[in-house]
Amino acid sequence: METNMIPVDAEDVVLGAVILDSTAMSRAMKFLRHEHFGQQPHRIVYEVLTKMWRDGTPIDIVTVSHEMRTSAALPTLGGWASTCSMMLGWSNRVASSKHIDKHCAIVREHYSRRVLNNTGMRLLNSTSQGIQDADEILSGMTKDIQQASSGDLSVDVNAGERAYAMMNNPERPKPIYLGMGPLDQMVFILDGNIVTISAPAGVGKTAFVLSAVLNLMPQRKPWFVSLEMPADELIQRALCQMCFVDIDRALEGRLTEDEKGRMAESANKYSDILSLLDIDDSGSMSIGTFQAKAEHKVTNEGVTLIVIDYVQLISGSGERNKADEYEAISKGIRSTARKLKVPILEIIHVNREGLAHGSTQFEKDAHVMLMLKREQGHPIMGIEARKNRNGRTGTIDIPVAMQYGLVGRDGPPHWVISAAKPFSPTNIQTDMDLDQPF
Repeated sequence: METNMIPVDAEDVVLGAVILDSTAMSRAMKFLRHEHFGQQPHRIVYEVLTKMWRDGTPIDIVTVSHEMRTSAALPTLGGWASTCSMMLGWSNRVASSKHIDKHCAIVREHYSRRVLNNTGMRLLNSTSQGIQDADEILSGMTKDIQQASSGDLSVDVNAGERAYAMMNNPERPKPIYLGMGPLDQMVFILDGNIVTISAPAGVGKTAFVLSAVLNLMPQRKPWFVSLEMPADELIQRALCQMCFVDIDRALEGRLTEDEKGRMAESANKYSDILSLLDIDDSGSMSIGTFQAKAEHKVTNEGVTLIVIDYVQLISGSGERNKADEYEAISKGIRSTARKLKVPILEIIHVNREGLAHGSTQFEKDAHVMLMLKREQGHPIMGIEARKNRNGRTGTIDIPVAMQYGLVGRDGPPHWVISAAKPFSPTNIQTDMDLDQPF
């Protein structure tokens, strides 16, 4: 076997990281079995590490050395002292287990190359000597190629192994709250969740989502897919929330000098936080484009929250009817959330009877389903949690001030220290939002 087909350095570093970091074995097990290692000593030690991990035995240099002392394979490794020296050498090569996923991928890549190399040699020998039936040869090749091309060991999850890994992982999933008072007592979301926000026109869907986005910044970097509203208008609405400026006057260009000054000051003062908000206002997007852009945004630009306004404006992939198209879109969004492990807030436009235009698949795929209700001009919004996989369902009321686009709070986002006039119910002109296109 060619030595350059065995990544000795990567194999050393993987084993050293596992011995040094008690959480690294869970990550390595996603990619590697003992047979994936090219060197026999590496295979033997990794098999012992796997058994210890499954048995719940803590893994460190002392426990592994003790376990190796009773291993039947110890003579093959040159004895206990030689084995301990070898493992210490691996550990000394590792400063951190941070990149163990990449190192495991290198080991797995070289394993795949060895499998394909051996398969090719076996095919050449079999065909030249005529000792096997052609169908039997092809069947064996197909199995080997599938084995070599599989990046993860399996899509199946072993409940015992996963439970142990979860209980021994210090990084537990953290609830994400939208920062909307009473709503936070009933609803939270997790990474990978889909939240649908449904309401008829004029209730305040975009205002609700924009308020939530501003509440979550700067802890979360949002990507706002604004298929209905231009980016400039969305940004202007955000500034109005921050400064208590009337949205109608801002959009119509009727601001006072004081209001202009406050908005300009906020835009400058909080530009570093506002820069976290990326807005796609292309006006149209296919589900395939959304998935590709989302993966790029999350992987390369650090996006940790995705918003779609609104979801029925995404186009499908040529399905025969709207119901099939929306089903494909919903499933595409769901798979994106799970793959990228980011929450996705999606606005759904419904009619006055509360029925979605097209398909109910969006609600079926949601982890949390919120229905918004509000009479025009009324300073209270009712929110019904019709579905909540993370907690209870029910209905609560939160305050709104549509004059400023505020939903669920009585002031600017928590990170804003504004010189604006104090907020109070007397500042709300409830007849000002009758024609607001929220």
